Amino acid sequence: MHRMVSVLPFSQNPSLPVRLNILREREYAWKRLEWKYSYSSDLCPNPLGEFAGGINAIPIYRGFIRSIKFLKFHSADPTSGKDTTISWNHTMDGLSVVRFTMDPSQDLLILVAFAPPLCVRQIRSVVYRKSTCTLRSDYVFEVHLRSLSTNEPHPKAPIQKILTILRRKEMNTLYHHQTMRIQILGHMLALFCKTLDRGGRIEIWNWHEFPCYTVRSSLLPSPLKSPQ
Repeated sequence: MHRMVSVLPFSQNPSLPVRLNILREREYAWKRLEWKYSYSSDLCPNPLGEFAGGINAIPIYRGFIRSIKFLKFHSADPTSGKDTTISWNHTMDGLSVVRFTMDPSQDLLILVAFAPPLCVRQIRSVVYRKSTCTLRSDYVFEVHLRSLSTNEPHPKAPIQKILTILRRKEMNTLYHHQTMRIQILGHMLALFCKTLDRGGRIEIWNWHEFPCYTVRSSLLPSPLKSPQ
């Protein structure tokens, strides 16, 4: 339906016909704004927030994303007995997080952060054993795979973080980290970065596997010709 792909296996409940019926019912209700149930909640508007699976995520900024507040709304079914909104917070201690996204159906929280500086000791002299520390690591960003409920490393992820393709020497080609976009589709995770040449870079991973197989591509703008 509408070329949509189910992220759940066909063997898992509900069955495919039931899923299609639910989708048609919700599509019909959205067209006519026929709500089953409604309630109000105080929210802090944030254009960089996320809403998925009945959970609203609100990032708190102090230079970078320092924490994320999550609000889980109760069921739209008034007979469910759950009439309270659940909230919790995750702090980003030690990380310079610039973007995030989530998939509540997989208890998955994705954090994109600047890679920390890499300290490399170099012995300049055998006599003095003088060492220096370089404050540049090879990669610019790293992608952290966390549990949405606990903020711990996701139990189904073989590795805790993925290093992106963008290197330090290419940092000046990046348009701005706020133009970055992240997308989750089942086991696949995609990251898009816009570049100054009006193109971009896209990386796609299967975060359930290790080695984490990656598709990397540079998207170049195609020249447009004026109509004669």
